[in-house]
Amino acid sequence: VDNVLTALQSLGKNYLGRFNSLVKIGITGSSGKTTTKEMLASVLSVRHSTAANVKNLNSEIGVPLTAFRVHGNHEYAVFEMGTNHPGEMAVLADIVRPNYGIITNIGKTHLEFFGSEKAVAREKADIFRYFTGSEAAFLNEGEPLLSILKENIRGRVILYGTEATAGFEGYENHGLNGLTIHWEGLRICLSLYGQYNISNALAAISAAVHLGISGQDIKDGLESVRPLFGRSQILHGGITILLDCYNSNPDSARSAVEFLEKTEWKGRKI
Repeated sequence: VDNVLTALQSLGKNYLGRFNSLVKIGITGSSGKTTTKEMLASVLSVRHSTAANVKNLNSEIGVPLTAFRVHGNHEYAVFEMGTNHPGEMAVLADIVRPNYGIITNIGKTHLEFFGSEKAVAREKADIFRYFTGSEAAFLNEGEPLLSILKENIRGRVILYGTEATAGFEGYENHGLNGLTIHWEGLRICLSLYGQYNISNALAAISAAVHLGISGQDIKDGLESVRPLFGRSQILHGGITILLDCYNSNPDSARSAVEFLEKTEWKGRKI
């Protein structure tokens, strides 16, 4: 072939196009997309055959490779979609052609290539580029650049968050012991720590409800999620380590430091 990368992407697009009944969900954002992908895939997997990215294979190479994980028995496919250069999201959206799209947030990511957060927002919004009118976009109610994300969406816009997600009744923050979400009379105990994971969970809940998943399955799926390596992991011992070493951006790094600062601890915090 003339170009190995474009050939891989073309193969992935054409292969994925074989599965007419497959429901495809695309997830992007500056922070939290891997965790949200893990949450939603776990929820859908409780009762349905579901494909998803391994770890965070979300790039121009990782997304077409993920397409090849789909098989005829899959009912859902959850695609994490990342971009660090202008124009990449349009390529990924063309491969996946998602029925549903989720944007977690817009932050200071890859500004050396995008120049501004507004440019990041426009790039992320390209996940909806191939919507035809029957699809749905899930957007964070508190996103400052929400108006940019909503521009030109051909389809339904559904907001999620502590105010917009129906049935949300609050949460408890247990520090290193995770979070408890109160939703629709259920107590959902997350092993993941950090208040920022509330938003990720509400994105997954809102999408799952829209897809017709029961409350009990949502609870069971969320409670089974465990941290991926280097993301919100805790290594217990004489010295307790918060292992949050995966490549991040200024916003997520700041969130991690703020969590450490606010965590109650008898000994020293370094």
